[in-house]
Amino acid sequence: MAASPPAADAVWVLGDAATVRGFRLAGLAGEVVSGAPEARAALARLREEGAALVLVTERVAEALGGPDALVSDGVRPLVVAVPSAREPRAGPGFAEHLAQRVQRALGLSGRA
Repeated sequence: MAASPPAADAVWVLGDAATVRGFRLAGLAGEVVSGAPEARAALARLREEGAALVLVTERVAEALGGPDALVSDGVRPLVVAVPSAREPRAGPGFAEHLAQRVQRALGLSGRA
């Protein structure tokens, strides 16, 4: 289910239907992907179209080789793995955990 092309600096979500639907309710664009081939194709398209940030579910991240495989050394878009709506982990410390993931992806971890 491909959505319309992203505007430059857009934030996108790739994952299962429930997660994408939830992020869409929050105003973000999203695309349902069910495996590595679809996720790779979607990431390549979003990179070409100028997306700035792509949130992928942890299952998609694992299918692509794990969260460390998503680090792109300054190449846009920044890709960050997040829990899916089907596997919620929101609770004490979740916001800090997500912030640490974004900082790590940006290369800011370990800086004061």
